[in-house]
Amino acid sequence: MDRPRVLASLAGELRDRALLALLLAAPALVACSGGSSSGDGADAGPGGAECAPFQNTGCSAGEKCSVLIEATEPERLSSTRCVPDGVVPLGGECVSGLASPGADTGFDNCVGATFCLAGTCTEICRRNIEQDMDSCVGKVCSVFAGFFDDVRDDGVAGSEVGLCAPTCDLFDTASCGEGQACYLSLISGKPACASNTEKTPVGQMCLALNQCEAGAGCILQDPVRQLSCALYCNTETELTVSGETCSAALGTQDARCLQVNRFYDNIERVTDDRYGMCVNCGDDDFAGHPLCRADAVFRPAGGLIRRPGRPAAGSA
Repeated sequence: MDRPRVLASLAGELRDRALLALLLAAPALVACSGGSSSGDGADAGPGGAECAPFQNTGCSAGEKCSVLIEATEPERLSSTRCVPDGVVPLGGECVSGLASPGADTGFDNCVGATFCLAGTCTEICRRNIEQDMDSCVGKVCSVFAGFFDDVRDDGVAGSEVGLCAPTCDLFDTASCGEGQACYLSLISGKPACASNTEKTPVGQMCLALNQCEAGAGCILQDPVRQLSCALYCNTETELTVSGETCSAALGTQDARCLQVNRFYDNIERVTDDRYGMCVNCGDDDFAGHPLCRADAVFRPAGGLIRRPGRPAAGSA
């Protein structure tokens, strides 16, 4: 079994938000309208959006470029539009458009170039996919499903729009605020805080990165590309966030702490080799993976190395 590629057919366009995005307020992958026609007098924005949210351009005086949430049931309908400008500054307490979805009400009360994230006006950011750079200072530019999905190349080719989320320590449960947890973004390669409302148990199917319980993420993909929640673990200590071994946490001696950036072959931005996930190597879906071989594991130096006290590959 070769190392799999994470959602290989979609990762290049970053359109599949199931694995590669953090969600805001909604616990599952949501749908968006994908774009809208420009309003009267507004310049068309990037990628099919009506305006440019990072630059906050393309709208009339008294307006801002933000997300308009027109409906949440049976699925979310949202698009990047010119909406009335807000009054709450960066860092202030705000009300999200999710509170009152509708064509005339589904927008937040933050000032332009900011967006209501978890009750706080948060800076809208731009991340250059090709150069692996973003506009956030001391935070991580995270892409959120259902928000700014219809924006591409906002002023810079090969870029997309997100929100500056607080960074966190993946192995410290107290590094994020109340109602949040730390999740590893496979886009930026960095952990960031996000809302933690659904708390899907480990091993259960998931659609969004932060749909899983604290200490786990929607990052384990099986051969048929079904995602499930997996516990994060530190490959140096081989312990989970709660201080257990993967074997103890999953209740099987076949469980191992495997490096995320070695488990998949297209996660170049996850450069910290400590970031791992607990995988049941006794499961038929993963038993054939190179990292699950009983005689070897991947380490930063590269290649397969022997585990102490175990025979090398092909030995009797």
